[in-house]
Amino acid sequence: MPPNSTLFASSAHCPVAMFRVGERMLGIEGHPEFPAAYEEALLLARREHIGPDRVDAALATLRDPTDERLVGAWMANFLRR
Repeated sequence: MPPNSTLFASSAHCPVAMFRVGERMLGIEGHPEFPAAYEEALLLARREHIGPDRVDAALATLRDPTDERLVGAWMANFLRR
């Protein structure tokens, strides 16, 4: 992480998923703006590169509820500052 940054989100496969630096920079590793249909197409297109087991595991989660509205609100709030 950059100097003077604050970690906001992490997971087992992505230890630095979201962070901020000061009051003006927000870093997000993932793509909360991607709809499930696009994510599915991307995973299927990259199956050989990512590996079938990881792709199948990711595909199984695409129907799970997501927090895209909450993340979008965080992003909008951050930009309004």
